[in-house]
Amino acid sequence: MTDQIKEMDNELEHYNKINSDLELVIEDYKLKLNASEKEVTNEKENVLAIAAIIKRFKIELNECMQYVMEPKLLKQHIKRLYHKYCTETNKIENIQADIEQEYYRQRDYLEKTISTLRKKVKKDKEFNRNSNYNFMKENVTLVREINYLRRAARKSQLINNNNNNNKNNNNALPKCLPAVQQTITIENTS
Repeated sequence: MTDQIKEMDNELEHYNKINSDLELVIEDYKLKLNASEKEVTNEKENVLAIAAIIKRFKIELNECMQYVMEPKLLKQHIKRLYHKYCTETNKIENIQADIEQEYYRQRDYLEKTISTLRKKVKKDKEFNRNSNYNFMKENVTLVREINYLRRAARKSQLINNNNNNNKNNNNALPKCLPAVQQTITIENTS
Protein backbone atom coordinates (compact mmCIF):
# COMPACT_ATOMS: atom_id res chain seq x y z
CA MET A 1 0.00 0.00 0.00
CA THR A 2 2.74 2.47 0.93
CA ASP A 3 4.60 1.55 -2.26
CA GLN A 4 1.55 2.48 -4.31
CA ILE A 5 1.26 5.81 -2.47
CA LYS A 6 4.96 6.54 -3.09
CA GLU A 7 4.56 5.68 -6.78
CA MET A 8 1.52 7.91 -7.02
CA ASP A 9 3.39 10.74 -5.27
CA ASN A 10 6.30 10.32 -7.68
CA GLU A 11 3.90 10.38 -10.63
CA LEU A 12 2.19 13.46 -9.22
CA GLU A 13 5.54 15.25 -8.82
CA HIS A 14 6.49 14.24 -12.35
CA TYR A 15 3.23 15.60 -13.78
CA ASN A 16 3.52 18.81 -11.73
CA LYS A 17 7.04 19.30 -13.09
CA ILE A 18 5.82 18.71 -16.65
CA ASN A 19 2.95 21.18 -16.07
CA SER A 20 5.29 23.88 -14.77
CA ASP A 21 7.63 23.34 -17.74
CA LEU A 22 4.70 23.57 -20.13
CA GLU A 23 3.47 26.75 -18.43
CA LEU A 24 6.92 28.30 -18.96
CA VAL A 25 6.85 27.28 -22.62
CA ILE A 26 3.36 28.76 -23.00
CA GLU A 27 4.50 32.05 -21.42
CA ASP A 28 7.48 32.15 -23.75
CA TYR A 29 5.24 31.61 -26.79
CA LYS A 30 2.83 34.30 -25.55
CA LEU A 31 5.68 36.79 -25.29
CA LYS A 32 6.89 35.87 -28.78
CA LEU A 33 3.33 36.18 -30.11
CA ASN A 34 2.92 39.65 -28.55
CA ALA A 35 6.23 40.79 -30.05
CA SER A 36 5.22 39.43 -33.46
CA GLU A 37 1.83 41.13 -33.24
CA LYS A 38 3.48 44.46 -32.45
CA GLU A 39 5.86 44.03 -35.36
CA VAL A 40 2.98 43.17 -37.71
CA THR A 41 1.03 46.21 -36.48
CA ASN A 42 4.02 48.48 -37.13
CA GLU A 43 4.49 47.02 -40.60
CA LYS A 44 0.78 47.46 -41.37
CA GLU A 45 1.03 51.12 -40.31
CA ASN A 46 4.07 51.58 -42.56
CA VAL A 47 2.26 49.92 -45.48
CA LEU A 48 -0.81 52.12 -44.92
CA ALA A 49 1.34 55.26 -44.79
CA ILE A 50 3.14 54.32 -48.00
CA ALA A 51 -0.17 53.40 -49.65
CA ALA A 52 -1.57 56.83 -48.71
CA ILE A 53 1.49 58.54 -50.22
CA ILE A 54 1.13 56.49 -53.41
CA LYS A 55 -2.59 57.31 -53.58
CA ARG A 56 -1.90 61.05 -53.19
CA PHE A 57 0.80 60.84 -55.85
CA LYS A 58 -1.58 59.10 -58.29
CA ILE A 59 -4.28 61.72 -57.68
CA GLU A 60 -1.84 64.58 -58.23
CA LEU A 61 -0.41 62.84 -61.29
CA ASN A 62 -3.92 62.51 -62.74
CA GLU A 63 -4.41 66.23 -62.11
CA CYS A 64 -1.26 66.89 -64.13
CA MET A 65 -2.68 64.91 -67.04
CA GLN A 66 -5.16 67.68 -67.77
CA TYR A 67 -2.18 69.81 -68.84
CA VAL A 68 -0.99 67.38 -71.50
CA MET A 69 -1.76 69.84 -74.23
CA GLU A 70 0.05 72.69 -72.46
CA PRO A 71 3.71 71.66 -72.09
CA LYS A 72 4.79 74.61 -69.92
CA LEU A 73 2.07 74.02 -67.31
CA LEU A 74 2.66 70.28 -67.47
CA LYS A 75 6.37 70.83 -66.87
CA GLN A 76 5.63 73.10 -63.86
CA HIS A 77 3.26 70.58 -62.30
CA ILE A 78 5.65 67.66 -62.90
CA LYS A 79 8.48 69.67 -61.28
CA ARG A 80 6.22 70.41 -58.34
CA LEU A 81 5.46 66.69 -57.98
CA TYR A 82 9.12 65.84 -58.27
CA HIS A 83 10.11 68.31 -55.56
CA LYS A 84 7.25 67.23 -53.35
CA TYR A 85 7.80 63.46 -53.55
CA CYS A 86 11.34 62.86 -54.75
CA THR A 87 13.25 65.39 -52.70
CA GLU A 88 11.83 63.92 -49.49
CA THR A 89 13.95 60.83 -50.08
CA ASN A 90 16.88 63.08 -50.90
CA LYS A 91 16.25 64.97 -47.68
CA ILE A 92 16.18 61.71 -45.79
CA GLU A 93 19.42 60.63 -47.47
CA ASN A 94 20.96 64.03 -46.67
CA ILE A 95 19.80 63.75 -43.08
CA GLN A 96 21.26 60.24 -42.86
CA ALA A 97 24.53 61.51 -44.33
CA ASP A 98 24.56 64.36 -41.79
CA ILE A 99 23.88 61.89 -39.01
CA GLU A 100 26.77 59.71 -40.17
CA GLN A 101 29.09 62.73 -40.39
CA GLU A 102 28.08 63.80 -36.88
CA TYR A 103 28.61 60.26 -35.63
CA TYR A 104 32.12 60.12 -37.10
CA ARG A 105 32.92 63.62 -35.84
CA GLN A 106 31.84 62.67 -32.31
CA ARG A 107 33.71 59.38 -32.56
CA ASP A 108 36.92 61.19 -33.58
CA TYR A 109 36.44 63.66 -30.75
CA LEU A 110 35.92 60.88 -28.22
CA GLU A 111 38.93 58.95 -29.51
CA LYS A 112 41.10 62.07 -29.19
CA THR A 113 39.72 62.68 -25.69
CA ILE A 114 40.47 59.09 -24.71
CA SER A 115 43.99 59.40 -26.10
CA THR A 116 44.55 62.65 -24.21
CA LEU A 117 43.19 61.17 -20.99
CA ARG A 118 45.38 58.09 -21.35
CA LYS A 119 48.45 60.30 -21.79
CA LYS A 120 47.43 62.36 -18.78
CA VAL A 121 46.87 59.24 -16.67
CA LYS A 122 50.25 57.89 -17.74
CA LYS A 123 51.93 61.20 -16.88
CA ASP A 124 50.14 61.41 -13.51
CA LYS A 125 51.00 57.79 -12.79
CA GLU A 126 54.68 58.47 -13.49
CA PHE A 127 54.59 61.62 -11.34
CA ASN A 128 52.91 59.75 -8.49
CA ARG A 129 55.39 56.90 -8.78
CA ASN A 130 58.29 59.34 -8.54
CA SER A 131 56.66 61.18 -5.64
CA ASN A 132 56.01 57.93 -3.81
CA TYR A 133 59.57 56.84 -4.41
CA ASN A 134 60.89 60.13 -3.00
CA PHE A 135 58.58 59.88 0.02
CA MET A 136 59.64 56.30 0.61
CA LYS A 137 63.30 57.26 0.34
CA GLU A 138 62.77 60.13 2.80
CA ASN A 139 60.84 57.85 5.17
CA VAL A 140 63.64 55.27 5.10
CA THR A 141 66.16 57.99 5.97
CA LEU A 142 63.98 59.28 8.79
CA VAL A 143 63.39 55.76 10.17
CA ARG A 144 67.15 55.11 10.16
CA GLU A 145 67.74 58.40 11.92
CA ILE A 146 65.06 57.62 14.52
CA ASN A 147 66.52 54.16 15.13
CA TYR A 148 69.98 55.68 15.49
CA LEU A 149 68.67 58.25 17.96
CA ARG A 150 66.97 55.52 19.98
CA ARG A 151 70.19 53.51 20.14
CA ALA A 152 72.15 56.61 21.08
CA ALA A 153 69.59 57.48 23.75
CA ARG A 154 69.79 53.96 25.20
CA LYS A 155 73.58 54.07 25.20
CA SER A 156 73.65 57.47 26.84
CA GLN A 157 71.13 56.30 29.42
CA LEU A 158 73.31 53.25 30.16
CA ILE A 159 76.37 55.45 30.39
CA ASN A 160 74.52 57.85 32.69
CA ASN A 161 73.50 54.96 34.88
CA ASN A 162 77.05 53.57 34.99
CA ASN A 163 78.80 56.91 35.30
CA ASN A 164 77.17 59.95 36.75
CA ASN A 165 79.66 62.13 34.97
CA ASN A 166 78.34 64.24 32.00
CA LYS A 167 81.80 64.65 30.47
CA ASN A 168 82.06 60.98 29.77
CA ASN A 169 78.68 61.03 27.98
CA ASN A 170 79.98 63.25 25.18
CA ASN A 171 83.05 61.02 24.66
CA ALA A 172 81.05 57.81 24.90
CA LEU A 173 78.59 58.67 22.17
CA PRO A 174 79.22 56.79 18.96
CA LYS A 175 80.05 58.65 15.82
CA CYS A 176 76.86 59.69 14.04
CA LEU A 177 75.42 62.22 11.69
CA PRO A 178 76.36 65.82 12.54
CA ALA A 179 72.72 66.87 12.97
CA VAL A 180 72.09 63.93 15.29
CA GLN A 181 75.31 64.58 17.22
CA GLN A 182 74.25 68.21 17.77
CA THR A 183 70.82 67.11 18.98
CA ILE A 184 72.32 64.62 21.41
CA THR A 185 74.81 67.17 22.72
CA ILE A 186 72.07 69.74 23.20
CA GLU A 187 69.95 67.19 25.07
CA ASN A 188 72.87 66.23 27.29
CA THR A 189 73.70 69.81 28.18
CA SER A 190 70.18 70.69 29.19
